[in-house]
Amino acid sequence: MIRKILISLFCTMMFVTMVYAQKRLNLGDVSNIRVANSGNIMRNKKITGYFLLVIKDQLSKDTIRYSLQILDENMHKVREYEYLDAKDVYVCEAASNDSTTAFLLSNSHTGDMELKILDADGQLKFSYKRPYVKGQGKPNIYYSAYHDIRDANHSLFDAGTHGYMAILDVRHRIHTAVFEVNYFDAAKKKHWKYTQPKEAHKEWVAEFMAKTDNLMLLEVTRSRKNNKCTSSLTAFSIESKKKVFELKEKKEAYHLVPSFVMPKPGTDTITVAGEYFKGANKVRGRASKGIGFYDIDSKGNILTSTYNAWNKELSGTLTANKKGKYQGLGYLYLHNMIPGPDGKLFVVGEGYKRVLSSQGVMFNNTKLISTNLVMLEFDGKYHLKRTNVYEKQRITLRDMADFRNIHKMGYASKRYNSFDYKLTTITEDYKNFSICYTDMRRVSKKERGAYHIIRYNGLKFRNDDLPIQKDKTNISIYPAKAGNLLIFETNEKGSSMRMEKVS
Repeated sequence: MIRKILISLFCTMMFVTMVYAQKRLNLGDVSNIRVANSGNIMRNKKITGYFLLVIKDQLSKDTIRYSLQILDENMHKVREYEYLDAKDVYVCEAASNDSTTAFLLSNSHTGDMELKILDADGQLKFSYKRPYVKGQGKPNIYYSAYHDIRDANHSLFDAGTHGYMAILDVRHRIHTAVFEVNYFDAAKKKHWKYTQPKEAHKEWVAEFMAKTDNLMLLEVTRSRKNNKCTSSLTAFSIESKKKVFELKEKKEAYHLVPSFVMPKPGTDTITVAGEYFKGANKVRGRASKGIGFYDIDSKGNILTSTYNAWNKELSGTLTANKKGKYQGLGYLYLHNMIPGPDGKLFVVGEGYKRVLSSQGVMFNNTKLISTNLVMLEFDGKYHLKRTNVYEKQRITLRDMADFRNIHKMGYASKRYNSFDYKLTTITEDYKNFSICYTDMRRVSKKERGAYHIIRYNGLKFRNDDLPIQKDKTNISIYPAKAGNLLIFETNEKGSSMRMEKVS
């Protein structure tokens, strides 16, 4: 809780500095501004701007006049929308397309949710309110509970020329939950919804993976009270608003859990990648066989399948057993997959393993730690060509690990953003990218660790680093527009901010 409060205060201070730096407000305005919350505006998994939800006036005990301020990718204020609402409202996420910007709002007191779509002039074009009705399930949005660095949305996405898709987790009771896929058409001013049928003691969760011109691709996970868990890729049509397919693997020897989905530009082919298993149950509590790749068409048919086993194709310069445990590294958590030139794919992973704890007690003598960062480079046929290992300080992910499943602890560590990997920024043409992670090794008494940046220019890698603290100045990195990072520095004299091109 303390961490969340500090992050919230820091983000508020950061965005107030943005507005002041652009000279859109005078000093008096800045000193009196009250920011309810702030965040990124996303389009196709890239940051296109920022928003500020500002409290203008409190008209009554329960009614507030809000100002929804929109900043572009260079942090210039471009438009503003004022409206009246309840005091407990905040903006969960924002997304944009060619002509509009959408905001997903939630009332933390009543549980009501609302979508507002603004046009290019900042005028309300369409709104839809989803009131909370007792007995019909309460929607949850990830907001910032587990993600300190928001380089992607989790619920709201641009879909089509003038529409948006909102994916909601609706919880009915303990061990019983479903997901909703909501489509909002700003031009026709209509709303369409698909709800997964409810089943007692089963939890259905959907996570956005990618989109094509007509498909929204989701990873759908079903878990039962007895801990059985299955995961598959499901596609919804943007045009027909119907489920198109659920990936079937009846003819395949293994079950692939989709960690990454990437449409191939200029084709109808979609690449699906992730760890694969023998059988489909309890995938989060089992060791995988390796990393697999499917090429599928727009109807969900598997065109090609490639499997890379940990102890065979993926061993190479690193030695692993058949369960995927590398010597010295432990198991790999796969963070991201990045396209490269000539059909290459780069997979970023981070090691995690169980070790003895120096502060152990009778029944808790071990802990989970993260080890080094690993880059796996695959060619156009999904064969491993090169492995790069980047050493860093080992950090504790979870204490009291004696009787806990190591793979579930790894999944939970990612959910709570405990790993050192932070984000990847890619240029618009996908030719260059940079990967950021933290290494808390002390260089000197004045420098306590650094942000490491692995830059790829299409041919080779180059390593840079930025100290986290230097000369009594604290430095933080935030995601920004494509190919850039937002560098925020604060010390006794004040705060400053700059945009730095890294890709």
